[in-house]
Amino acid sequence: MLYLFNAVGFRALLSDQQYTVVLLGLLSLGTLLAAVQMDYKLLVFGLFVAFCAHVMFMPTDNAALAWAGEVFHIADPQAHPATAVAAMAVAGFIASLIVHFFIPRRAFYTEDRTPASSQTASQ
Repeated sequence: MLYLFNAVGFRALLSDQQYTVVLLGLLSLGTLLAAVQMDYKLLVFGLFVAFCAHVMFMPTDNAALAWAGEVFHIADPQAHPATAVAAMAVAGFIASLIVHFFIPRRAFYTEDRTPASSQTASQ
């Protein structure tokens, strides 16, 4: 898709912010499609990227962007949506680290995940 944008010349018609929104939209769509096969953490990440694309696409009169500006003490977040998205990304990364370290890894496994070939080789 990005190759087509550049090959046809569609990229020259977009501003940098519009092109960033297109990139984030493609990334969130690909992540959400991959989350169908993976697990819930990738789904949460895909939703977060889609939310960031929404915030960057409509920066004026956006309640979520105003809330992010209040929480992260960003003056005039509508004029600087990329700063608000970067602050939310840092907060999301820290939150994912907390979740990763405090939830035991074996809590979500219901069966033994060792490959069948290693079980037969040990017998």
